Amino acid sequence: MDSLDEEEVYEVEKVIDIKWEENCHGKEEERYRVRWKGFKPIHDTWEPFSSFMTESQILAQNFRERYESLKKPITIYFVKWHGYDCEDATWEADSELIHASDKIETFLRKQHVDYSKHHSEYFSDEALLTPDDPHPR
Repeated sequence: MDSLDEEEVYEVEKVIDIKWEENCHGKEEERYRVRWKGFKPIHDTWEPFSSFMTESQILAQNFRERYESLKKPITIYFVKWHGYDCEDATWEADSELIHASDKIETFLRKQHVDYSKHHSEYFSDEALLTPDDPHPR
């Protein structure tokens, strides 16, 4: 850079989420979760539409249109990234984790087994109760 007054400009890789927050004037404002080119997911930031340059505004507009067209529940996962500490974990939509579908399947299988195990223990204890003997055998 030639001058200390110039701000460094970062390139948007993609917009991955949207939320609404109250701005300093008390009005709701859209904020977009931005994945920056050359940076990891833990470096994502929430940006108002006004902070996007013209090229990136198109990415935000396209994301908003896609968001509006979906309007359906999505599954999100709390992801602990390989090589990073637990405090660097982030919430990620399943659509952003296609590359980790095997990890999601393993997680879901384990959740199902844990639920089934807990659920069957509950019912197996219940099945041992009789009207004459309220204590499990």
